Amino acid sequence: MAQANGKGGGGAAPAKPAPRPEGGGQMTREEALKENLKAEADLGAHWGGGSEAVLVLQAIRNIMSEYLPEKATQRVIEETCSLLNTDRATLFMMDDEGEHLLVKLAKGKAPLKLPLGKGIAGHVANTGEVLVVDDAQSHALFDSSNDKRTGYHTANMLVLPALDTSGNVTGVLQCVNKLPQGTRFRDKDVALAANLAHVGSLCLRNCIMMEELRYSQRRSAALVDLVRTLGQKMDTASSFMFTVCRRTADLMEAEGATFWVRDAAKGCVHWTDAQGTQAQAPLADVGALAEVVSGGKALLINDGGPDNDLVAKDRYLMGRHEQDPDAVRTILCAPICPPRSSEPSGALLILNKEGGREFSKEDKEILMQICDLVGTRAEPDQLLDVFSRTGRKSSISAADEADPRAASFSKGRQRRNSLQGTSLIEEGDEEEED
Repeated sequence: MAQANGKGGGGAAPAKPAPRPEGGGQMTREEALKENLKAEADLGAHWGGGSEAVLVLQAIRNIMSEYLPEKATQRVIEETCSLLNTDRATLFMMDDEGEHLLVKLAKGKAPLKLPLGKGIAGHVANTGEVLVVDDAQSHALFDSSNDKRTGYHTANMLVLPALDTSGNVTGVLQCVNKLPQGTRFRDKDVALAANLAHVGSLCLRNCIMMEELRYSQRRSAALVDLVRTLGQKMDTASSFMFTVCRRTADLMEAEGATFWVRDAAKGCVHWTDAQGTQAQAPLADVGALAEVVSGGKALLINDGGPDNDLVAKDRYLMGRHEQDPDAVRTILCAPICPPRSSEPSGALLILNKEGGREFSKEDKEILMQICDLVGTRAEPDQLLDVFSRTGRKSSISAADEADPRAASFSKGRQRRNSLQGTSLIEEGDEEEED
């Protein structure tokens, strides 16, 4: 055990991040229950079955009763603060790559990221040490910026790794300010926190895996629905584009999608979305889209702020930022190519993965497959005809002022209860479906 000087005790060897199940396999409910019960039995044996053990076992049952990651995290924090009599607690989880610690704060919010090795928690995750810090303010690894920003005073800390049965680090439990004020964390606190960290990390990991399984099932159903929908006879090119935008946004669990069509004769691109908004712009004014439409390669950007070079050159994306600084966070775009042609006729642009998440390589692969399918169904001349005959066409700058998505981006799109449904979306149907 390490004291406030930050030196690790016991000669603990650096622990490695816990690997994901090989082949992306999921832990069964029976396996998860068995592992949880083993942890509960080990903890009960440690405390000898006395009255304190009853409280500990009740805390374990409370933690294991949760099946949503956000609620499981909150339950671990509540039980830790109660049993250790500490003011605050944080449960960090290791990310899939073993490069960051993640803190899931609330549903719909992006997890906070802490690089391994940074700060006290990052150091513990990187080394596997247990740190008991009696004077946080003087500790070399302590970052006081949060205290200065919030006015909170961190006096002492207990920070320890959550280890799996193989000794790999799966997360970190951080306890702040032992109560009553002026008291310090003792060996007994360390033993209790170590067990809570193990059980809490295990429970949260199982919750995340179950959530990923549910998400995979929803995505599979939505992809089948999209393929079935695009296989139907399209009454109009406009309804085809509306359908693609709406169904793709659902499938990708994103806040919005836009369908872009290249007009080579005029040197510009036209776009429309599921709300029927339309606009056009010179290809040179849409940097991110130009990269896809001209280069023919898919684009994935998870830092879509105005400082990004491609975003800064894109009037469409910068227009969104001007209306709402948080309007563009993550970007996914793939080209649409007609059959027997290597030159893209357009692109699908997806913005903002829901829940503050990032688009993944799997998302990119799925969007490319969708665009390949759309390319076999979309006749470029018919799509261009929609923009040439509509009375709603405008420039991007004019469309920005009346674009109804400006408000929807700032508020966040409400996820539908079901991603299924096979009917085409006809022009004018959008409000009824919402």
